[in-house]
Amino acid sequence: MYERASERGQMQASCALGNQYILGRGVPKDESRGVALCRRNADRGARDAQADLGEFYIGGIGVPRDFHEAARWLQLAADQGQANAALNLGRMYWNGDGVDKDRDRAAKLFRESALNGNKSAPALLAEYYFTKAAAHASEQRIEREPAIKMVYWGMVATRSDPDTAARQESQRLMNMLLAVAPDLKTKAEAMISTSVVPDN
Repeated sequence: MYERASERGQMQASCALGNQYILGRGVPKDESRGVALCRRNADRGARDAQADLGEFYIGGIGVPRDFHEAARWLQLAADQGQANAALNLGRMYWNGDGVDKDRDRAAKLFRESALNGNKSAPALLAEYYFTKAAAHASEQRIEREPAIKMVYWGMVATRSDPDTAARQESQRLMNMLLAVAPDLKTKAEAMISTSVVPDN
């Protein structure tokens, strides 16, 4: 057990050094060297390095831009519970970047990301469930199950998202649903207070 923790710590330190080379912080900027350090650890199964490598491929940082390769690395990291990898892979599915556009799969990844502590994922889930809840808005009705999920994730987002604009958008979407069904707020608050997380 100690050796595994020690090895994990060494891989994290090496990956952190790789990021320093990518950014040129405290060392000369050298994207190739930074990518090589992250790749070595990603190949050894380090989830943070896999997530970083996926992001490098998304942005073309030290490697050619390649969404397919990005998705591969992000999936490996997400499978190990890496929250940022799940978020970024979810965004790829949301937009259809290098993968087939699949908003339901994106929502599953956003939920996984949120459950693993990512503070930006709840706002994305709120947006997803808003579109589901408001599918029949022209008929002056909402779908109750996704509406409750939307209000739940919207509340989480407004309380924790680091991005002010994301918090405000979640609040705006919640207000639209609550204007039609104000009882959703009480139900969502009860779920939050009892730590009940809605499934997808």
